[in-house]
Amino acid sequence: MTETIGRPGRAPRLHEQIQRLLTDEIYAGRFSPGDHLTEQSVAERFGVSRGPVRNAFRRLEGEGLLDRNAKGMTVAVNRNHPRSKAASGGQEPSRPPFVEATASWEAIYHEVAEATVIHAAYGDWRMIETELARYFGVSRTVAREVLARLEHRGVLRKEPGHRWHLPKLDEMRVVNLYEMRKLLEPEALVQAAEKAPRDFLHEMRRGLLAALEHQELLPAAEFDRLERQLHVDLLSYARNDLLRETLHHFHALLFTNVNVYRATRSKFGRDPFPGEHLEIVDRLLDGDLQSARQKMSEHMDISIERALDRLAYMNEYVPLRQKPYLAPLA
Repeated sequence: MTETIGRPGRAPRLHEQIQRLLTDEIYAGRFSPGDHLTEQSVAERFGVSRGPVRNAFRRLEGEGLLDRNAKGMTVAVNRNHPRSKAASGGQEPSRPPFVEATASWEAIYHEVAEATVIHAAYGDWRMIETELARYFGVSRTVAREVLARLEHRGVLRKEPGHRWHLPKLDEMRVVNLYEMRKLLEPEALVQAAEKAPRDFLHEMRRGLLAALEHQELLPAAEFDRLERQLHVDLLSYARNDLLRETLHHFHALLFTNVNVYRATRSKFGRDPFPGEHLEIVDRLLDGDLQSARQKMSEHMDISIERALDRLAYMNEYVPLRQKPYLAPLA
């Protein structure tokens, strides 16, 4: 018997939302019987900690949708099962789902993240957990959750002695991050093409065409959305869960790019990335996967130079408003 997810009068908890979304995706055929799911990969995809995912897995196992074995959890349901078609309406989800969480850390996360990324352009820093909690008037538990998420995004590093280090986003670090993405993303793109719904690709194409027709500078939020559609949402359809997990460790640049773009957009004008994304999507829709792979690789090369130019300009001409929870390292 399927457990009712949520009660009238309250929003579904995180694990309930994840359970519902994974149930819909299993029945819709996004996952095939035998596909391996890990707590880490699902947590990264939904932007949550592993605890809610673990609870969702436990419930899905009880429903017979997941099997537990020595390697973790595998999908048990066959998409041709009558219940699968009834649950999904015969259609696959058009885009990766979004989990809404209401937690104390969310109230300060984006402000901390933006300040952290901006500071990284100016040097090496020590993030002081107690000062962060004091500055925002939150508990150290909440502050620690924010820092853990920034570490997970590859922005912060945790060093011995439980000290948090914000490394300088210098030329070498930028190049290294882009080189890793260049190794991983073209392969993930080809894999994603096998499962990504064509409706989702067409939706991406419409958004990119609209951006190209937009006469004014793209708002930072739209810049971020279009970047994520290609580099996160689309690549989340890659079949290799280890590849997807590894990619998340090098996505600090995606998080950085939107904040650097916001700080430098008036100087650099229109960014040509929508046209580059469109070339990739068009080749996917044409079924020319090798050409799409090549275009993704070229896009990485071009993006390195743009990122370095923007960071250099910001470092020289945009004044830094130092936050008290970030201390410079000599």
